Amino acid sequence: MDIEIRRCTSADVDILMQMTYELMEYHDMTEIFSLTKERFCELLDSEKLISYAAFADSQPAGVINYFYKLTTFSGRKILYLEDLYVREKYRRSGIAGKFFDILKENAKENDCEYIEWKCADFNESAKRFYEAMGSKPMDGWTTYTYGCKIL
Repeated sequence: MDIEIRRCTSADVDILMQMTYELMEYHDMTEIFSLTKERFCELLDSEKLISYAAFADSQPAGVINYFYKLTTFSGRKILYLEDLYVREKYRRSGIAGKFFDILKENAKENDCEYIEWKCADFNESAKRFYEAMGSKPMDGWTTYTYGCKIL
């Protein structure tokens, strides 16, 4: 299988929207998915959101969406991985590992303190993948939200 991963632009918004929506379906959260193509394009064009897509034998296979935030602990950036999705038939093909290589390279180039993301409690296969590559869950912190429609 030939795998190509490339950074996306607003010209790729259709496939980015489709795969991001598939991730929302996986998490049973489509009722709160309100991102429009226009807004996705604005985020990509302004580089407030960065996306990469993977293609396996020229077919869309996966996507990552991330952005940068700051920490007042050091004043440095944190690369925040918002979405990582690999279509089921392409899982275990090395795409997620290649995505993380890109994230690590971009975090280093941008002097990031670390890479951060959330993992759904039910997603045991993702937890195993993250821990196998040396990641650890952050103990001692609970994520809170206010004003969201998740509940």
